Amino acid sequence: KGIEMFNSESLTIDNMLKVINEWKYSCEHNLTNESMNKIAYIGQGACCLYSKIPSKVTMEIWNKLEKDIQDRSNSIASEILLIWKEKHGKCQK
Repeated sequence: KGIEMFNSESLTIDNMLKVINEWKYSCEHNLTNESMNKIAYIGQGACCLYSKIPSKVTMEIWNKLEKDIQDRSNSIASEILLIWKEKHGKCQK
């Protein structure tokens, strides 16, 4: 199911947006933590919301994805992170 989600650009976008819209406190904690891999957090959260996939399984399937799918997914997560930062006044200039 995780591979299915990442292989679909629209499912990836939809579920990453759900992370920042539905996980208010988790995002506040994890996306303001300087030592956190924020891009991975958003991707793992999207898999969890899509099909209750635990983070450990998400990490395992990540390596099975084609490089272009990984790159696209990371790019989407970067955009989603910017949306969250803008919404919460966390953008650094």
